[in-house]
Amino acid sequence: MRMRILPPPIVLAAACWLPTAAGFCQEEPGVAMSFAYGFSGCDGITGAAGSEYDKAVDCVLSTSDNSSAIGVESWSFCVQASNAAIRSITIEGTDAEGLMDKGWEINEVVNGGAGAISAALLSFRSTVTLPPEGDVSVAAITLQGIIPAGEAEIVNLSYLDGLSGSGLPVDSIVTYDGETLLPELGGCGFSVTPDRTPPAAPTGLEATPGDRTVNLNWTANTEDDLAGYNLYRDGELLAPGLAESSYNDNTVVNDITYTYAVTALDHSGNESAPSPALEATPEVPPAGPFVRGDANADLRVNIADGIWVLGFLFTGGPMPPCNAAANSNGDDRVNVADPVYSLNWLFRGGPGPPPPSSCALSSNPGDIIIGCDQPAC
Repeated sequence: MRMRILPPPIVLAAACWLPTAAGFCQEEPGVAMSFAYGFSGCDGITGAAGSEYDKAVDCVLSTSDNSSAIGVESWSFCVQASNAAIRSITIEGTDAEGLMDKGWEINEVVNGGAGAISAALLSFRSTVTLPPEGDVSVAAITLQGIIPAGEAEIVNLSYLDGLSGSGLPVDSIVTYDGETLLPELGGCGFSVTPDRTPPAAPTGLEATPGDRTVNLNWTANTEDDLAGYNLYRDGELLAPGLAESSYNDNTVVNDITYTYAVTALDHSGNESAPSPALEATPEVPPAGPFVRGDANADLRVNIADGIWVLGFLFTGGPMPPCNAAANSNGDDRVNVADPVYSLNWLFRGGPGPPPPSSCALSSNPGDIIIGCDQPAC
C-alpha cells in the first residue's frame, strides 16, 4: 500500500472562474476548504450464529468550509473490507445519482470481494457539481458475511489508494474547479455478534381436555426473531418447532393427568425458559346439561314428556333433543318403560327420576353412552 501525506488545508484566492453572471466564484482569500471520505450505516449486526447476512453501507463525501456556489464535480476512490466480502457497489439510490447528467461512472468489486472501486464524473456537457457543503452519499456498497458462532467479529472498512479492476490503479481523489484534491480518508468498523439472548418464556398457557384429547393454546411471543415453540409433556419434548401458539394433543389416554409446558425459540436456536406448567386430564365429557325426564326440553317434567317419548317410539315422532333426559328411569336406555316411569311418578306417587333433578351435567357412564345431542336447558 502506498503511503500518502495529506495536503495542508486548501487556501483559495479570490477570483471568479466563470463570468459573474453565472454566479460561481471561488472562496475568499484565506478561507480553508476541506474534503473527507467516510461511511454511514456502520451500525452493528446481531443474528443467528452461522447465518448469512447482507449489510448496506453508504460511501459519503463530506465538504466543509466552502462558501462558494460550487462543489465537487468528479471523484474516485478505493474501498477495502476485512472480515466481510463486498458483494456489490453502485451509485444507484445515492445522493449523487440524481445529479448525473449524461456523465460517466464505473463501480467494480475487485480482489474477490476484498475491495471495490468507484469513479464518477457528473457531466460532460455542463458544470454540474455536488452541493458545496455537507455530507453526500456517492456510492452504496453491500457487504456479505456469516454471523460467527463464537466471539463477535469486527468488520472494518477503509479508503485507500491503488486498487485496480479492469483499468489502472485508482487513487482516492476529488476534483474541484478542475483541480485534483486529496480528501482525508476515513474508515469505520462494526461488530457482528451472534444472538445469545433467548426469547421470553411464553405466557397464558391454557388446556381444554376432552375425550382422548387435550387442546392447548398460549399467548404468542412478540420477539422479531421468533422462530417457533417447543411443547413439552411430562418433561419430554412432545412437539418441536411449532409455528403457531396452539396444539391439539391426540395421543393421550382418558383419566390420566398430564403436565404441559411450552418454550419459545429464536432464529439463533437459544431456547427460552419454560412457561408455568399446566395439568390436564382428558376424559369423556359429561352429558347435558339436562333435567331427568324432560324429554321435550321445555324445562318441565309433565305428561307432555311421556307423550313425546311414546310418539318417538311408536308413531315416528321427532327424537328427544337429549336422550339422557328422556331416559326417565336411568336404566341407560330409552324405551316404553320411561314414559311409564314418569307417569307413575306424576300421577300415582311412584319414585322420582334419578338426578339431575335440576339443569345440570351428568357424568353417569350410561348417560354419556346414550348421549345428549344438544343441551336440554
